[in-house]
Amino acid sequence: MASNTEHYNLVKPDYTDAADVAQLNGNMDIIDNLIWQLANADGDEEILALLRQIIATVGETADTDGDTISGSVMAKLNAILVKNTSLIDYMPLLNSTIGTDNPVPLDTIILQAVVGNVFEYTTAGTYILQIPATVTKIKVTACGAGGGGGGSNDGGGGGGGGEAIVEQEYSVTPQSQLSITIGAGGAGGSDNAAGKAGGSTVIGSLVTLRGGNGGSVASQGNAQGAVAVGNGGAGGNSKYVPRRTEITTPSGDGTNGLIGSGGSGVLPVGNTTGTYASAACAGGGGGGSIGNGGNGQTGNGGGTTPTKGGGGGGGGRGYIASQNRTADGIDGAPGYAKIEWGYK
Repeated sequence: MASNTEHYNLVKPDYTDAADVAQLNGNMDIIDNLIWQLANADGDEEILALLRQIIATVGETADTDGDTISGSVMAKLNAILVKNTSLIDYMPLLNSTIGTDNPVPLDTIILQAVVGNVFEYTTAGTYILQIPATVTKIKVTACGAGGGGGGSNDGGGGGGGGEAIVEQEYSVTPQSQLSITIGAGGAGGSDNAAGKAGGSTVIGSLVTLRGGNGGSVASQGNAQGAVAVGNGGAGGNSKYVPRRTEITTPSGDGTNGLIGSGGSGVLPVGNTTGTYASAACAGGGGGGSIGNGGNGQTGNGGGTTPTKGGGGGGGGRGYIASQNRTADGIDGAPGYAKIEWGYK
């Protein structure tokens, strides 16, 4: 006995029913009318835009030239089914997991390449990423770690941002293991010590991204911010204000990195012209990377924590109401990596 669909009352004949051309034509008329309304919905641009987006995303059955990071869904699927190899070539992977606690279904293997995946690494250390059987290309966004800001006393320069890349494409071997090392942020200096350099981030044999330099320190003068490494931002210089000198300008800003902004310099804080007149200083801002550099510090603090390879702000000192307050340089941010493939 025939039934009907839920939303548009299309007739669904039973397998034992005789073919009824009138019913088939009626179904087609309903579907044709609905598609025509969508395609000609001039008064609703939102519906039209959504329809075009769906068509572009899915593609057509004959789409080619797809891989694991580009092309429509159908182009990616055809790359697996036709261009790269036959599904028989994936049988070793299937057979290796049959009878185990975690077998890999064939549809999962295909979805890994077509739908894709994203892996992010934000903490210093070494990791192993298993490349699926169908994945031949990946996109990498990553950076080295930021350098630490110089220490206090007479001021520290800001640390530099790590070298970076964004959505860089690389070829990989299916079913291989990709080693990923995330660099540790450089330590900020204390007790008039320079900041340490950040560690490198290494993505297998594909790319090595250097960490940023540490900020320097100076005695009774402006300390130099870290020199830039690659496209990582440079650290800002510290600001030293001698005794009996009015405070009018802040320390230097860190420069921008590939994406992230440099940290801001700050005004020195102290009684340079008051009753307890003494010298004061402020640390420079850290350089940017993928993330932002940290702001500089004064004797009252004021620094901010850098992000994703950003350099740490330098430390500063100031006499406030006869109290000698200091702030150490801020640690640089750890490196970062994002590995992705498939449709995004």
